[in-house]
Amino acid sequence: MTNAMPRCGRIAYTNDLPVYAAIDEDAVVFPGQMTAGVPADLNAALLRGDLDISPISSAFYATHADKFVLVPGVCIGAAGAVHSIVCVSDVKLEDLAHREIATTRESATGRMLFRLICRRLGFDPLLVERDDPFAYYQADGSPCLLIGDKAIDATQQAPLASVHDLGQRWFELTGNGMVYAVWAARR
Repeated sequence: MTNAMPRCGRIAYTNDLPVYAAIDEDAVVFPGQMTAGVPADLNAALLRGDLDISPISSAFYATHADKFVLVPGVCIGAAGAVHSIVCVSDVKLEDLAHREIATTRESATGRMLFRLICRRLGFDPLLVERDDPFAYYQADGSPCLLIGDKAIDATQQAPLASVHDLGQRWFELTGNGMVYAVWAARR
């Protein structure tokens, strides 16, 4: 970082509110520029140098760790279900082999987690980018992968048996929690 005003990113989803609540409520003054965006956009902005510090996808951090320094003790993570990365499907995850799964470009971590889970189930998923993946599910039951507030909303709208929480599934398969996003600064 330079001596200029810090440029900070924030995820445009509900799950980052605990980190930014004091700023949002004017209890703390942030003396810099705050930029909200989806994880994929924040990943790219931090890498380009448009931001000095930001939450980024944990998968993106893993592939670019040499360029960033982790902010200790701050992440979006959980051991179990949180409904922030879900696959909405009328069939079990195990039965999604050879089926297109609609997704957005918003999250590297969501895609990576879904791929890892599917590979543990014996297949590579066929992910197809769509502007509104949930609309495909609503139209004809096509499976979709959602993150953030869209995942939380879908959890409330879709039949409960159709929502597969990937954090919960990861925990069941591995016994480990999942870190969805980390805060990092440029080196």
